[in-house]
Amino acid sequence: MVCLLTQGDGHGQGRSSVTTFHQGATSGYFLKEYNCSIELSWSPFLVRQHNTPDTETLQIDTIDKPTSVWKTADILVSSTGHWWTDPLPSAGKDYHEQGEFVHPHMEESVAFEKALKTWARWVDTNIDPLQTQLVLSTAVGRCGGKGKGEDVSKRQSP
Repeated sequence: MVCLLTQGDGHGQGRSSVTTFHQGATSGYFLKEYNCSIELSWSPFLVRQHNTPDTETLQIDTIDKPTSVWKTADILVSSTGHWWTDPLPSAGKDYHEQGEFVHPHMEESVAFEKALKTWARWVDTNIDPLQTQLVLSTAVGRCGGKGKGEDVSKRQSP
């Protein structure tokens, strides 16, 4: 979106000067000519990743931290599908946490569904549909890196 607005149509149309800012997990772009700001909030799984020196888990029943930014958006685009094909979530071994319990094994599709339900409950409670348009992308796309871009439907279960 930022590229489209700043690069225009290749003939000088649609170009806009951009002011950028960074605050924690959020990066922002203000496009003066459009009086528009676009904020990118890093939350690849939409639910909280819990990292300690010894372990890493995905708390599939807890929404991620950047939600204060999400509450005031005019348009909220959440894109998460391709992250679920990374090795840790797709292996599903000792990675998915609910409450204090870490599941010894959980299929990625089950964990993904539970995480999306957590996100949906948060949306239902916190997003005003009269103020915010909501877009959810769960497509598996090519982002580079090991595991990303695979067709999950053809993957064999471990």
